[in-house]
Amino acid sequence: MNFKKLLGCVAFVSLVGCASHAPVAVNNPPPPAVVSPPAVVSPPAVTPAPVVPQNGSVTFSGDKWSFAMPDSSWVEKKVNRPNVLALVVNEKLNGLAALVGPDFTGPTTLLAVNVLGSVAQSGGNVVTSDPVTINGDDFIYVKVKDSDGALVNMWLLSKGGTGYGFICGSQDSDLVDVCTAAAKTLKIQ
Repeated sequence: MNFKKLLGCVAFVSLVGCASHAPVAVNNPPPPAVVSPPAVVSPPAVTPAPVVPQNGSVTFSGDKWSFAMPDSSWVEKKVNRPNVLALVVNEKLNGLAALVGPDFTGPTTLLAVNVLGSVAQSGGNVVTSDPVTINGDDFIYVKVKDSDGALVNMWLLSKGGTGYGFICGSQDSDLVDVCTAAAKTLKIQ
């Protein structure tokens, strides 16, 4: 499935590559200079079994993060990648959501520039990009379309030496309502 390929590219190459590569030029002005705090190194998070609250949503969480998907049709898949904090799928919607968290020291704007550059290099196009605040953290929301037409929603945040990316969508639909509702539950410590 091309969407899985896109998600893999974004999650495993784009965000992971941000930590060690210079930003790639895109048609955006450079971000303002920001002094970031020193990186905090922490052990990899262990993802416990999801919790199903009474309202029907399913919460996924780790040591410093959590998010909820709207119902129990979202099932966690285990992956053997240290930067993938959670990967959940919905077979009925042909949907995927992932939270990735590679090491990254820099402002969220630089994280976004790196991710957008990687998207452009892989033949994708940026549909929209906007700053959003979720639970007190300033994310950058980005919607991209890959070369096969799949739409993917991303919420990016640099915090505590980690470049978080919540990535959500489907080959069949952008799932913007489902993904936005899930993103609004993001809590990053």
